[in-house]
Amino acid sequence: LKMKTEGMPELQKHITPIMESAEKAADFVRKMMLYTKESPYRRERFSLDEFLDDFIFILKTPDKVHLHYERQHTPMPVLADRQSLAEALSQIVKNSLDAMPEGGDLFITSEVENIKARPFAVIKIRDTGQGIPPELIDRVYEPFFTTKDVGKGTGLGLCLAKGVIESLGGEITISSTPGRGTEVTVRLPLV
Repeated sequence: LKMKTEGMPELQKHITPIMESAEKAADFVRKMMLYTKESPYRRERFSLDEFLDDFIFILKTPDKVHLHYERQHTPMPVLADRQSLAEALSQIVKNSLDAMPEGGDLFITSEVENIKARPFAVIKIRDTGQGIPPELIDRVYEPFFTTKDVGKGTGLGLCLAKGVIESLGGEITISSTPGRGTEVTVRLPLV
């Protein structure tokens, strides 16, 4: 469409916002498909520790945010859909980055934890951002709930992450202290 209107500046100035809106709509539909589980999951067994290494390698953080990554050096085999898990973790990280507009520290760690004699991979994502007020912490998983300004978020990020993690037999929990930051803990069963 942009190529067809080349040399027509009056039309092109209208096309850019249309294209941006279409991209946002497509992204929204993709997220809704993941949340409603309409997207076909392709579960496979893979090493979560290696997956996290790759995830961290491609993770983009602003210069003013310092990334700290510490991983478990014990194999952590999981049965999951890589793309859905990456999207869920990306949503959590995005929220952390949004909570630190002036910069800060982002900590991502992994470990193995036994819960009721069953091994779980545990991923913790902690930021030094604004934190979540106690009266809002129970609402963070609600679809379309957001504390961000209009146009800055859909309120689906943590809702989507929770849906994906739970569909994999895992759980997600959040603890937060206003003014000090938030920690999101993801637990996935090992196979």
